Amino acid sequence: MKPHHGLILAWALSVGATSTGARAQDADSGDLRCFIVALTTAASDDASRRAAGTMMTVYYMGRLDGRTPDLDLKNHLVTEIRKMTSGQLQVDAARCGAEMSARAKAMETLAGVLASPGGTQPGN
Repeated sequence: MKPHHGLILAWALSVGATSTGARAQDADSGDLRCFIVALTTAASDDASRRAAGTMMTVYYMGRLDGRTPDLDLKNHLVTEIRKMTSGQLQVDAARCGAEMSARAKAMETLAGVLASPGGTQPGN
């Protein structure tokens, strides 16, 4: 391999690692904002909103833990909360709600597979 090929390869690998790290950080930031929306919703006086917020909390905590198990959640939450405005909270609530609705539809589809006649059943 020519010397400059090694430099090009090293640069390409570093760009890929930085790009992947940046995407994970962006995803963490988005999921942290959804986690904040979920915590806010879970604190509602309305029982149905509280239940929905609790489900969202578990979902987004799982996403964060799955992607970044060693994430310093407390410090990252504080950082995100300080950056968020009430307008951003509204925008994130709509985005996160749409994500949760899409996941709920996917779960309904999967449940339909299990419930359908001749569908796949555990132990069969």
